[in-house]
Amino acid sequence: LFLIEVLIKLVNFERVIGITLTTLVYTPLISSKTQVISIADSLIGFFEENKSIDSKNSILNIKNHLKILRRFQNIEFI
Repeated sequence: LFLIEVLIKLVNFERVIGITLTTLVYTPLISSKTQVISIADSLIGFFEENKSIDSKNSILNIKNHLKILRRFQNIEFI
């Protein structure tokens, strides 16, 4: 486990929010009562709406990680 996963196990957070971190995958395994939320879809929407930000590579990277992340249960996507 990484340092953050140890912290999640010790603290028992109510929820963990991230983009596409491995923490989102591991949290349900080490803290079953913790709600896990990915804001990746919201972030993609933000980048796509704000054309002034050069984010083409970031969007592609997030979408590629989302393909993997969506295979896991217990993750809410907003």
